[in-house]
Amino acid sequence: MKRQVIIRSIAIAFAGIAASVFATKELLIDRPASGTEHAAGVTTAPDSVKGASLIGAGTEAASNRTAANAPDLQISAERPDEPLPMLVFEPPTAVHAPAQEMASELSLSALDGALTPQTERVLREDFRPELALVEAGSMDDSLLCDPDIRLTPLPEAMVQLQVAARCQGEGRIVVSHADLAFSAFLDADGLYQGAIPALSSEARVYVFLPDDNMLQASALVPELGDHHRVVLQWMGDYGLGLHAFHHNASFGEAGHVFSENPHDPELAAAFLITLGDARGPEPMLAQIYSIPVDQRDAARLELEVTSDKRSCGRDIMAHVMQIAPGLQGDMSEVSFAMPACDSEVGLAILNLPFQTPRDTALDAPEPTTPELAQGTQ
Repeated sequence: MKRQVIIRSIAIAFAGIAASVFATKELLIDRPASGTEHAAGVTTAPDSVKGASLIGAGTEAASNRTAANAPDLQISAERPDEPLPMLVFEPPTAVHAPAQEMASELSLSALDGALTPQTERVLREDFRPELALVEAGSMDDSLLCDPDIRLTPLPEAMVQLQVAARCQGEGRIVVSHADLAFSAFLDADGLYQGAIPALSSEARVYVFLPDDNMLQASALVPELGDHHRVVLQWMGDYGLGLHAFHHNASFGEAGHVFSENPHDPELAAAFLITLGDARGPEPMLAQIYSIPVDQRDAARLELEVTSDKRSCGRDIMAHVMQIAPGLQGDMSEVSFAMPACDSEVGLAILNLPFQTPRDTALDAPEPTTPELAQGTQ
């Protein structure tokens, strides 16, 4: 009985061994290959082998661990005439450097400023800028010396003239507008400012500087047609001047407008402007009387010349021009033959009626010869 049991156990063991061998042959031999097969049926380039790519592959330590931990593969076959399959391990595409070598390479790269696009700039402690004192006036002042001009419209058909020539302080300038011209002086800072009655609706002003340079500016004055203006200009420091008498006022009374009293509170829109500076040789001086066109019937205008030591024995010339709607603004020349210097001080008076378009159409005669009045008025 015992013998039968032992024989039966041995038979069962041999049957299990045979089944295991058959299963192994079916798994290794009959599995389709994805790579290229030789005539012997061995795959030389499989797509992938699971378990062949290991962490740390390529290092000596990893190779040792892999060899130590890999189990022994033993295959027994009943058909020794058929070749056994060959296992092919695909080499990794990139070999990683050891961790220590990578760390050193990164450290050197971080210290190389050329490899980083934005490098922090550090100021050296021993850096000291060189400072030097510059004496006043040693710099190039050419930009500060560039002259400038501005012309700004003002009420009552006036314009404000501003001139800046900072490197020509206290220099003499000549201002020209239409047929008007007068001389003036810059202040110590090279500045000039003055109000000028406009003589054209598009007022254009020229300024001639001491260095022979010229400046120009323009401004629109559309309300000029509401005013009647009489311009008197001459050369030399002589006692010439315009005198207006409002509402039949007499000399020195209220309503007498002249250089020392240029405004009349009762006729505020009428005024007298004196232009020019009498300093220097042959000064160019001017006076302009302005009154609204609809109020000129309330005024009477005269030109007076004082006979004194400045003008006695001379032939004094002046120019008169009237600007009003319908007038061409022609310049008329007026001359005064002053008495001898041994004569008493007096006045030469010339009546200046307001011109109208009708007067110019009829070719009005030239102003009459001035009357000489002895003594002061």
